[in-house]
Amino acid sequence: MFWKVVGYVRVRLSGENILDFLNECRANDVELKNIIGLKNEYYADIISTRVQKAYNISKDFDVELGIIGRFGIAMKLFIYKNRIGFIASAAIFVILFALNSIFINEIIITGNNYLTDSQIESILSDSGIYRGRFIFSIKPDIIKEDILKKCNRLSWIWIDINGNCANVDVREKTSLPEFYDTSYSCNIVASREGVITEAIAQTGVLHVSEGTYVKEGDLLIGGVYDSSESAPVRFVRASGSVYAKTRYSLEDNYYMNYYSYSTNPKKITSFGIKLFGWSLETRPSPPQNSFLVKFNEKRIKIFGKKYLPLAFTNKQYCEIIKKECYSDRQQTEQRAVSDLAARLSASIPETATVVNTTKDIKYNSDGSIYACVTFECIENIAVENPIAVTKSDNSVTRDDGEEKTQ
Repeated sequence: MFWKVVGYVRVRLSGENILDFLNECRANDVELKNIIGLKNEYYADIISTRVQKAYNISKDFDVELGIIGRFGIAMKLFIYKNRIGFIASAAIFVILFALNSIFINEIIITGNNYLTDSQIESILSDSGIYRGRFIFSIKPDIIKEDILKKCNRLSWIWIDINGNCANVDVREKTSLPEFYDTSYSCNIVASREGVITEAIAQTGVLHVSEGTYVKEGDLLIGGVYDSSESAPVRFVRASGSVYAKTRYSLEDNYYMNYYSYSTNPKKITSFGIKLFGWSLETRPSPPQNSFLVKFNEKRIKIFGKKYLPLAFTNKQYCEIIKKECYSDRQQTEQRAVSDLAARLSASIPETATVVNTTKDIKYNSDGSIYACVTFECIENIAVENPIAVTKSDNSVTRDDGEEKTQ
């Protein structure tokens, strides 16, 4: 059995010293089987691993050794190596084709008007439908319910697995347009406290003038015209613009010892491979004190748009460097004012225009510095406040409870 697996050759021996050659082979552990002697020629079988040694011994004894046949599995592979390469390539092709047909290679999305294909693919991926997923493990009904629970922008979704293609048809929720009733009555009130710099009423009764100090909620333009002998009480939608000088402040304590944070210019790279849903990376977890700045995924295509369940990933992380710093009083003051001004600029309304900046610095007993930065701004503080109107037979009641007889 061993000979049939490893392979053996049939040789023809000719010459005057054949017997001496056979004895020498036996002495050098070169086994010959099925020896047949015919006149001055002998035939024998030699295992393939000893053919070269037998050939070297034949030279010493002036014996001609010729190969007349090869037998066994190893010898057949050697003889038909070109054909075997073709067969192996065909087998690999068949295996790849079979693997390619049992995994999702393409996702076709229809019915979407507002959500993009990439957004829907991300939703599908979170629920288990992605390129490279084993198609026989997908349960469309369960996945549809999961997607509708997670995404409130879809009213319905259909999933049909056709071969290695996932056909996804969606229906998006459509919201009714906002109904804006221009006929309702309202006052214009102050959105925050300040000193009026300009007040213009387009409709309604103006209740403030330049230089008036108002608090949040104070009436600026009234939407009620009081009754007179010539006209009854009228309710309108007040409109106009009221600009005021407002103040925004932010305060905090700062220490001379502090920590600064910067990023390392040298990126940390992690390579990985994904196969059949499993992933293997050179760095299974992100490096400590770092964040992901780049992610690339290279998928393997076959037959045009078809994908194999194989991908190579490349992640880059940026390390955050924490450094302890020390500053003197002047540097600490500058850092405090700069930091508070930046934070305050990000918090004030976009419509507010800064006209003046003031700062207040105090030194605490523990060595820290108290800093306060104040912005003086000009902004429109007019906001609408609906009027609750109730009607009876002979009177109209305003939101302040005062009755006017018509």
